Amino acid sequence: MKQLLDFAILARGLSPKDKVKLVLFALRLKPAASIYLRISPENLDEAYAFEHALRMSKIVYCRGREKSYEEVRKIAGNKVVWGLAGLWIDYDLFHTLEQRKKFLEYKRLWEYQRDEKRRNRIAGELYGYPSCCIATYGKKPRNPYAFYKQLHAIDATFPLLPYMPCKLTCPKSIALSKTFAQAIKKASPSFWDHLQEVETYKTEVIIDSRNMESKQGYDYVVLATTPFRGKYWFYTVLSQKKYAVGTVLTATIRHHPTYADVRLGAEKRKIKNFYHERMLPLLKREY
Repeated sequence: MKQLLDFAILARGLSPKDKVKLVLFALRLKPAASIYLRISPENLDEAYAFEHALRMSKIVYCRGREKSYEEVRKIAGNKVVWGLAGLWIDYDLFHTLEQRKKFLEYKRLWEYQRDEKRRNRIAGELYGYPSCCIATYGKKPRNPYAFYKQLHAIDATFPLLPYMPCKLTCPKSIALSKTFAQAIKKASPSFWDHLQEVETYKTEVIIDSRNMESKQGYDYVVLATTPFRGKYWFYTVLSQKKYAVGTVLTATIRHHPTYADVRLGAEKRKIKNFYHERMLPLLKREY
């Protein structure tokens, strides 16, 4: 599994969250994993290298078809301009043929939107989630604001977990998180150190959309207007204040590899007729 482990840590086309999932899978701490590999001009050989590592490690896998993806190129006036950046490929990884069989059963149920409770149980068991967390998955929250507040807290409390714990004090999730942390530290101290890095930067952000609105508050998607590490980033932030789409605010962002903490500041101005110019719809291509 060393070849697969090395790929997980060094690959340029994997997000930090997918790197964590692949490392844990390679260490056999996860029975299955679903990841996305992005291919751009900077890493054209990574799909071949990844699949070679999978074969050498005797991993059973399903490969999705290539799909195009875009990235924000610039923000000009009231327009967010996107451009084609490359392709992404989804992979579902298993240690056994029986696990793949279970996955295909889950996939059929998902495609036909049948038996939600059963398909959640199959997926949860397949990916090694605690039974208490499987039981609560998909339940409609009674209090949307409290639900999103917990989501943000979970991101910060359990950055290594690839699922949503049933609660912040879930004993099984706490134990899994500790096990995962110890295993990653031992397998690759440098990768562990990278996961602890925090960079703070100040920027203006634009209210792009709302994930949730309630009497208690709102969960927004914001777009940072200052490129960070050469790219424009979208973040989610919870606020009790109501802002219109296109509102520009100051913000302080603590950027972690797997999540971010966004603190909104003063409102600066409003952008009228704020919109996105996407390339794929113009080309009539799928995302």
